[in-house]
Amino acid sequence: MCASIRAFDGRAEQTQLSSDVMKALDLSHMNDIVHRIYHIDISRSEVAALAPMVISAARNGDQGASPIIKLGIQEQVLAVHVAAAKLNLLTKPEIVLVGRLQNATDGFVEPLRHAISDDLPGSVVRTPELSPVLGACVLALKQRNVDLNAVATRLRDSETLLGE
Repeated sequence: MCASIRAFDGRAEQTQLSSDVMKALDLSHMNDIVHRIYHIDISRSEVAALAPMVISAARNGDQGASPIIKLGIQEQVLAVHVAAAKLNLLTKPEIVLVGRLQNATDGFVEPLRHAISDDLPGSVVRTPELSPVLGACVLALKQRNVDLNAVATRLRDSETLLGE
């Protein structure tokens, strides 16, 4: 949104991203964005829905979108580094990417992986094998020293019995 406002008021070059943001937020004119932000409000999901649009625009060479992607990657790397430092995991940490942007592999995730690897040499960056809920269940079972293979076998047997 900031890039679109900057393009509108002349502080940046007008790009396709500006038009895309106006369409996505259902604005008839960029002047309406202030009213939309401060009076109608923009939900987190509406802001999040802009991310794939920015990635696509950057992929297509949009000069307004590329700096947004670069800044997003820098901020994510900084967040990962701070979390790893607080957890004393700066040596070869395993980082699991979650959220919708993990599907934007070529426009965001791959550059993010490289940037994290550059910042934390030896780190392993991957996507989750399980949903967050199931991952939390596995961690809880591990903390209780439960045999996860036995649990997996019981779950498979239950599915067989239920005919699924």
